[in-house]
Amino acid sequence: MATKGTDRKTQKEAALDARLRQIELDRERRRRTTANGMGKPPAREDNPSDSKRPPAGGRKKNRIFGFRKFFPKKAATLSTKLSKILIRVGVVFLAVITIIALAQNSADWSIAGIGRRMSDSSAMRGRGKGFPSSVTGSLSKRHDLLAGGVCVLTDTTFTAYNKTAKISYTTAHYMVNPLMETNGHYSLVYDDGGTKYRLETAAGTLCEGKTDNPIISGSVSEDGHFVLSTHMPSHLSAIFAFDRAGVKQFECTSSDYYITSVAVSSQGDSIAACGINTEGGVYKSVVIFFDTSSQKESGRFEFSGTLLFDVQFMKSGFSVAVGADKAVVFSENLLEKTEFPLSGETNVYGINGAAGAIFFAADEGEANSGTLLALDTKGRTRFELPADMSPVDVSIGKKYVAVLLLGEVRFYNLDGEAVSTVSVSPDTKSVLVSGSTAYILGSTKIDKIDIK
Repeated sequence: MATKGTDRKTQKEAALDARLRQIELDRERRRRTTANGMGKPPAREDNPSDSKRPPAGGRKKNRIFGFRKFFPKKAATLSTKLSKILIRVGVVFLAVITIIALAQNSADWSIAGIGRRMSDSSAMRGRGKGFPSSVTGSLSKRHDLLAGGVCVLTDTTFTAYNKTAKISYTTAHYMVNPLMETNGHYSLVYDDGGTKYRLETAAGTLCEGKTDNPIISGSVSEDGHFVLSTHMPSHLSAIFAFDRAGVKQFECTSSDYYITSVAVSSQGDSIAACGINTEGGVYKSVVIFFDTSSQKESGRFEFSGTLLFDVQFMKSGFSVAVGADKAVVFSENLLEKTEFPLSGETNVYGINGAAGAIFFAADEGEANSGTLLALDTKGRTRFELPADMSPVDVSIGKKYVAVLLLGEVRFYNLDGEAVSTVSVSPDTKSVLVSGSTAYILGSTKIDKIDIK
């Protein structure tokens, strides 16, 4: 009996131990469930699908541009495409700016220069009524190429037009005897014999000021630097150089020669001055070059018995001086000069820094015959031919040469071959070649001719 009782006690203890173990397991399960915070049992190793259940709070909400990201892969693809589009737009924008700069053959790649081109391009947008167009003011003085269009100086105003005659900018200059020099995107307007000057663009006036003494001549570079020569009481003449903001950067005086003309190179790093004087009743001329960085003289060429009255730079770095009976071309390094004798007297001439120079010299004692001479930007002869004419004005471009006569314009190619003749108003005073187009300026109107 004792053995039987012992067995029964052992069975009860085993059952009690099993019950306690079950209670402990249930308690642990409830604790884990509460810690999980979802009211559901935790994932079990034997139920792999449970491990993929979403975390507390439900499905994560990802948004792109305000929309739920239901499809992660597609949304990522969309984001990548948008990034690529933005990059392409930026590349295209830079390419457009580069193309504009190359098309206009601009030497100014500074931040200010790029900004200037963008500002001018914006101002030149739009469509006008076309040419011919009446000029502002009562009497035209001169016209020149500006920012892909054309500008006109009258007795009272400066006005910039695009290729369809839309006015991009106009302003009064308040000068008595205005003159204008233009290069690329900048026009220097100054009062000949007065003291006022202004730096103009197709989008507005950049700066204006006054000199202490009467102005003789002026010039502007492609990057907006400009120079003025003036009378000087204590000397014969003075030369002043300015940046595009009108801040003076260079100054020199001349006591030996009266400065008749000044020029500044395309990038503003060199200045040339042409001067005259007399000695023993004989004319003396000089062409002096200055380096703007060192502010020192870099070259001097003197001529006896010759009257040189103008000097200008080419984009090649070469320069050309114009006289009554000759033209002189100086190399970029100033080690060489080439003289071109002109039979008779130089009547009219035109210099285009990007294309070359054209001269007409009348035969001595003859009013209606002479020689037409065309040079390239390095002083090499394009053509020289006799011509029975009495030109009012001449112009040279990269494709054609134009000769304005009374009531007509004759066009030649760069080999000197006649291309066409176009009738114009008898009051036409100047002609300007631009590509396959020519702008002609009358007393009160500006017109455009297609060369063909």
